[in-house]
Amino acid sequence: MLCWHLLIYLLLGGTAFAVDLVPEYAEAREGSDAELPCSLQRADSLDKVSMVVWHKGNEETALYKYDMKGTSGQHWADPSVGDRYFLRLLDGERALLTISFTKLSDEAIYHCRVDFNRSPTRYTHVNLTVVGEWNSLISSGCFIVTIKDFVPEGTEQTLWLTSLATDKS
Repeated sequence: MLCWHLLIYLLLGGTAFAVDLVPEYAEAREGSDAELPCSLQRADSLDKVSMVVWHKGNEETALYKYDMKGTSGQHWADPSVGDRYFLRLLDGERALLTISFTKLSDEAIYHCRVDFNRSPTRYTHVNLTVVGEWNSLISSGCFIVTIKDFVPEGTEQTLWLTSLATDKS
């Protein structure tokens, strides 16, 4: 639904940065922290951020909000995520949403919406991949595979598999 809002906004004459449509990529190991970037870059250098809102997938309900309208920022997270989500402002142009103790169910495309006082709304889309333990990913009645160490993409490794057969009759 969020993408439709952007499309309608653009069709009605709104302006958006071209980079808004290019997704960012983030990766985390299951159980570790994931960091999702969000651009706070504004059209008017004197403008200020008023609100940062994060959505997961096509859900219309926000997972996380950071309201900067008052004298100090107010953090809010959906009760379903508890205190696992937290936004950090790195500088005037970047922020990171940290997801602690990532789960396989956290894997999705996230959308960061930044509202400004005067500048057009800005969107950042982040594709989060969560790499899980193989024993939770590949298991059946025939075999279970366990890989202890995380292997980054592009790294050449040799994988030795040993099978243990049992008679279930």
